[in-house]
Amino acid sequence: MNASDLVGAGLAGLAAGAINVVVGSGTLVTFPSLLALGVPAVAANATSTVGLVFGSISGSVGYRAELSQRWTLVQALVPAVCLGAVGGSLLVLVAPPEVFEAVVPLLILAATAALLTQPALTAWVARRRPPTTPDPTPADEGPSPRLVTGIGAAGIYGGYFGAGLGIVLLAVLGAAHPDDLQGTNAVKNALAVAANSLAAVVFAFSGRVRWDLSAAIAVGALLGGQLGAQLGRRVPDAVLRGVMVAVGLIAAASVAFG
Repeated sequence: MNASDLVGAGLAGLAAGAINVVVGSGTLVTFPSLLALGVPAVAANATSTVGLVFGSISGSVGYRAELSQRWTLVQALVPAVCLGAVGGSLLVLVAPPEVFEAVVPLLILAATAALLTQPALTAWVARRRPPTTPDPTPADEGPSPRLVTGIGAAGIYGGYFGAGLGIVLLAVLGAAHPDDLQGTNAVKNALAVAANSLAAVVFAFSGRVRWDLSAAIAVGALLGGQLGAQLGRRVPDAVLRGVMVAVGLIAAASVAFG
């Protein structure tokens, strides 16, 4: 890889880190960018996952207060999402690359559709939250079996292909454990960090990670997370979402017909 490739990967990480803070699905930037650099699909997925995990950790710091009131729930769900993430990432590595290349366009389209419908999903989660009380934060209680199962399934998806994992987690949490929206986002971010970290560990030992590109993405994602927190809200959500949907469609086409 030459210097221009590393710069390109770093810029993709920068954009993905900022996008993850605002709307999520930053993988829809890094994954096709790596494909454009000639990285095979399975290696691109592994490289993107390892690089972006640092941005995910950075982006979750702002929810410390909400998480402190929900540690019982988070600790109960982390094993399920991690087990699913390990299973999903191993599935990528043991299955023939042709299978992953065949399935990924559908997963990208699913993530793009989820991104497009995220405003409606967020509104639906907000409608399901408990009635406002002097202290609207619910008790930090354990999860139901339905919630554990759904989070485990989301972890499998995230380990296999992480684009849109946050949206999937938001849907599962909103359906099975109504909470105020900030609390749901806090739990979602913590679980996404856990799933992405475990998947990254599996990929790190797989021999598929392009470490130079992953490091460039990591540096960009760390900076992008801070940039997104400061500037991302100035871009109208509809504009940013429209750009991401276009990127998702182009990415799906590049994998399917590239």
